[in-house]
Amino acid sequence: MDGRPKNVFIASILALLGALTALAGLVIYMDIGTDDFIVKTALYLLLLILFLAVAGSLSKDGQWSWRFLIFMEVLCGVFPVVAYVLEKVPIFIAAVLVALACLMILFTVSGKARRWVEIDRV
Repeated sequence: MDGRPKNVFIASILALLGALTALAGLVIYMDIGTDDFIVKTALYLLLLILFLAVAGSLSKDGQWSWRFLIFMEVLCGVFPVVAYVLEKVPIFIAAVLVALACLMILFTVSGKARRWVEIDRV
């Protein structure tokens, strides 16, 4: 490993799982014949990009501050709820993504994670 604390490494793995879940949701629930195909595809791709961005920021060469990282993790939890309320994402996919985002937040709010992101990562 590259000196990351275990909780940051676990949060990175959870972010990658969230990205894979969003990609799987896009592939499984793709329906080209509907009128809102582009909106559904765009929402799934937005979720995929959000989770991949968080996973990238938890690497050794990440670029975000700790506060912005937490903000992006909160967005990873909010957007699946919004997509479900708009009836573009099934409840199962939204629930899995929200659970993964909550776990990511839980693992990155510790003092070790904050210190690594703000000081030791550089």
